[in-house]
Amino acid sequence: MKNSKTVAVVGGGIFGCTSAWMLAKEGFDVALFEKESDIFRATSSINQYRLHKGYHYPRSIETALSSKNSEHEFLEVYGDAVVESDTKNYYCISNKESKVTKNAYLKFLSQTGLPYSNNSPSFIFNENIDLCILCDEKLYNPLILKNICKKYLEIQKVKINLNTEFSKEDLLGFDYVVNATYSNLNSILNKKEWQRYQFELCEKPVLKLPEQYKNQSVVIMDGPFTCIDPLKGTPYHVIGNVKHAIHKTNTGFFPEADEKFKDLLNKGMVSNPSITNIDKFYETATLFFKDVSKFQYIGSMYTYRAVLPERDSDDARPTLVNKVNDRMFTIFSGKVGTCVSAAKELIKQLNELR
Repeated sequence: MKNSKTVAVVGGGIFGCTSAWMLAKEGFDVALFEKESDIFRATSSINQYRLHKGYHYPRSIETALSSKNSEHEFLEVYGDAVVESDTKNYYCISNKESKVTKNAYLKFLSQTGLPYSNNSPSFIFNENIDLCILCDEKLYNPLILKNICKKYLEIQKVKINLNTEFSKEDLLGFDYVVNATYSNLNSILNKKEWQRYQFELCEKPVLKLPEQYKNQSVVIMDGPFTCIDPLKGTPYHVIGNVKHAIHKTNTGFFPEADEKFKDLLNKGMVSNPSITNIDKFYETATLFFKDVSKFQYIGSMYTYRAVLPERDSDDARPTLVNKVNDRMFTIFSGKVGTCVSAAKELIKQLNELR
């Protein structure tokens, strides 16, 4: 049932879109603002497309349990975007430079109740790892997820404003404003309300891998290592690297712009980009994966990521819904799988103000 309360949701990623249509379903009059020409142009469509269940965060039990406990809510709403196939998902502990030992990781799995079996794919150099497990973590198709969001936004009659950068002047037109812009959360806050974040300009290379890698997903952890994940809906993989994926880092209130990346950021996959660390990705990959010389580079995706500052000790990725003042809320988005639970928390806080 509609009410007279108007809400502006700023940011057309998975957290902004989910919050927008769920608020509209709750009865709020909602407008969504996105500065790009379409939703899902930034981080929501430029990542590893993994529906995290917790395996990735042995140094942050809070992040692991948040991911695990939120999975069922995500699947209830966006389950059609999760590709059920014969994909196999592996997590491996390196025997050098890892911040987590084999025994510590096994203890973590026991503490969190995350199921696994001991297994190792044939394309891994087993001499360089102490442990390899097979788990039931899922991947999602980003295009399907985007289209589901568009459908829900249309069904709930959310007013969508693309190519529109929300400003402080726009605040007066709404009862409430929800900032879900991820890397630009301070943009419409008063200076005294600003929060510090660590901003990372990231590259996600896209590769065509040999046939033996088909439907295989592998994370080497926990340190300056690499991972590969199938890019669902394509014949490709996305490769990640904890160290080499990051081209620029700054800690402060806003990401520091870099003109060299102007034509690369949030443009989808860019073939033959002017700036890439692909050679460094390959160099690290040779420590763990076979036939790296046969990896075919297709292109790279670039975007900004925001994480909490000074959290290298536990690598925490919390999802935070904060009431800044009586009209303003921010969503600091952690893992994609927590978007539905974050929207529910937001609705709860807004309903308390009615």
